[in-house]
Amino acid sequence: MVHRVSSAFLLVPISVLLLLPAASTLDQTSVLRYLNQVIHWYRDVTSVERSAGSPDTLIAQDSVARNSKKIGQLAFDFARAEAKILGKSGQAGKEAAVAGNLTQAAANAAGRVNRLQTQLDDIQRQIDRSPPAKRAQLASQRNTLGAELNLAKEYQATVQNILSFSAGPGGANGVQAGFLGQVNELNYSIPELTTPNPVKANATVPASKQQPFRPESSGIVGLGERLFTAFRSRQQVDSLIKDTNALAQATKQMEAPLRDSLNGLIEQGDQVANAALNAAPTTGGSTAPQDRLNQLAAQFKPLSAAAIPLGEAGITLQADLGNIEQWRNELEQQYDAALSYFVIRTVVLIIWIVIILALAEVWKRATFRLVHETRRRRHILLLRRFVVGAFLTLAVGISAFTTSGFGSLATVAGLITAGLAVALQSIILSVVAYFFLMGRYGITVGDRITVSNVTGEVVDMGLTRIYMLEMAGAGMDLHSTGRIVVVSNAMLFQPSAWFKQAPGTEYTWHAVSTTFDPGVGFEAARDRLLSALNAVYQQYRAAIEKQHATFERTTSLETTPPRPAARVRFNDNGLEIWIRYPVEIANSAETDDQITRRLMEEIEKEPKLKLAPSGAPKISAA
Repeated sequence: MVHRVSSAFLLVPISVLLLLPAASTLDQTSVLRYLNQVIHWYRDVTSVERSAGSPDTLIAQDSVARNSKKIGQLAFDFARAEAKILGKSGQAGKEAAVAGNLTQAAANAAGRVNRLQTQLDDIQRQIDRSPPAKRAQLASQRNTLGAELNLAKEYQATVQNILSFSAGPGGANGVQAGFLGQVNELNYSIPELTTPNPVKANATVPASKQQPFRPESSGIVGLGERLFTAFRSRQQVDSLIKDTNALAQATKQMEAPLRDSLNGLIEQGDQVANAALNAAPTTGGSTAPQDRLNQLAAQFKPLSAAAIPLGEAGITLQADLGNIEQWRNELEQQYDAALSYFVIRTVVLIIWIVIILALAEVWKRATFRLVHETRRRRHILLLRRFVVGAFLTLAVGISAFTTSGFGSLATVAGLITAGLAVALQSIILSVVAYFFLMGRYGITVGDRITVSNVTGEVVDMGLTRIYMLEMAGAGMDLHSTGRIVVVSNAMLFQPSAWFKQAPGTEYTWHAVSTTFDPGVGFEAARDRLLSALNAVYQQYRAAIEKQHATFERTTSLETTPPRPAARVRFNDNGLEIWIRYPVEIANSAETDDQITRRLMEEIEKEPKLKLAPSGAPKISAA
């Protein structure tokens, strides 16, 4: 029985077996879909931002980058091998037969056109040589052949168009070339898969050369940036893990039919070999088993060329999946560490801000309790603003930036400050001068000062400007013009001098001069006039001495208290008695009037005090 079955098997025509192609259940659509999935996965790998971490994670990231290229190349190797298998399939044979029929039809159409053209030429020659009686019949035949020739040419053009389409990439003859061309076009869309050393588009510096992330030395800004980066990278890696699992599953599905076909060919080879070993020797030594095994080997080779890249890609994907998982764990650790330090530094910054604001409030309350002078209180509160702002800026800067980042910030801030110092030097000088002017011997509201030949009373002092009420007139006759003069504080650093009242004083010196005849006794006249002036001075003496005491206390300088003093001198008109006396600025006009009236009364009481011509009392600034 075995002998008969084996003999029957060996009777299968070898010519028929040699025509069997390599079996494959895959089609063009499934292969192209798999290639697009691989390309999408590869782009996902290259789009994930690579961040520095532990050495193991850096190695894993580099391994994922290398393996992604390898998997892409293996996928295209598989697709090219599958294109060769599909080019030799039974469907391609049928389409090739159809193409052969179209070629034969095109040849037949061309032969028919040539034959009709020859007949038409013969009839035309007969018409030229025939007598007029036969020309009408021949002309009718010529017209019939002409119409038939036109129809044949139209048919020939139609067949030729169909044949041209069949020979194109989408036609019957273009099945293999068209599919392989699509695979190559997809490969050209990823140029780095065709080069030995691809360059990552999203990483100019390899991950192995990046500085590791140290949350303990990072500021709030750096930690916030790391939180955002780690969160975004973690999402990308999660998506990459999902795509990698999907690609691994698709690779197994693509590999399954190829593996089944290879197992089937191996089983067939085992059957042929066992049948050949168990068969009885035949006369002449049949070579059918050897031919069958060679034919199975020819089928096995293209299938294995397509299956091997898929198998390697599946193994590499599993290795990549582990590396991506390690990458993801590292990102999770970085995110947790950055979040912890971010919370700690934020809480510390809030504590510092609360402490600074609390001390600022204590400063404010102490100023209102201990400082009663409005001007000095305002200056102290202004200084408080600067100090509090500086400490808040320092606290935020130290907490927000790392050591290196803060140094870079300080460098940039230094350059900006230098530029601003040059551009705003006048304003800076005014601000600096303000702190000099508000000092112990500085300017206060109500002081009468002279700046750039302008005299006025200070009504306000700003950080950069002084506002004063302009005074006009000559000598003692100073009166307000109603205008406000604005002077820059930077005038303190100008070479021209400026004048102000002595600290704590609000009085000035006036002098009154009276000229008598030369025969008047100068001692009696001096004492009488000085006595009259002292009578007026006693009315405001206490205020002058109080201001003088304030001046000595402020300047720590002991001087003689201000009091009227008389001098006697002779001139061309006679004896001149000159008396110098202090007078309050606010009441200077009234005081001068009282002194003039009192002196005239004393002169009129004593007939011996004879005035010289034009010798009436005259008051001037001393």
